[in-house]
Amino acid sequence: MKVINRAARTAALMAAGLTGALVGALPSEAATLASSSASFIFTNFSQSPTATQTDTLSDSQSIGSTVITDSDASALAATIPSFALNDTFGEVIGSGTLYSGTAEAEAEVIAEFDLTSNSLFSFNFTAVLELVTSIDLPGLEQAEALGELDFALFGR
Repeated sequence: MKVINRAARTAALMAAGLTGALVGALPSEAATLASSSASFIFTNFSQSPTATQTDTLSDSQSIGSTVITDSDASALAATIPSFALNDTFGEVIGSGTLYSGTAEAEAEVIAEFDLTSNSLFSFNFTAVLELVTSIDLPGLEQAEALGELDFALFGR
């Protein structure tokens, strides 16, 4: 009897998007905007994942009555058809005097694949990061948009 030894391998795909927006104004009449959005989309996996996990976090804070803050995070992983996506958005809009605000969002997708030795593992992905700031009064206003896209593929 001939025994064939096949080593199984596991690959884990991790994608995370992080966005943040920050605005502030000194005592003056002003209008400020900071916006940040990030997204990952993974499609056409050559193999279906054996396990998936998603995690999201969003937080918005404002000081002053004329500040609007918004943050949102979403993550989705599916096995049939196999695809994954995450999306983050943070925006702060302020006007008037003495205001500040922050908006942060984070989304993460983790997928695990059981692969046989010498098997093909492939997929397509698209990543987008958009940062926008606008101020009316330089020196009195501050606007900052931050973003980060992380993607990793681990094998064991």
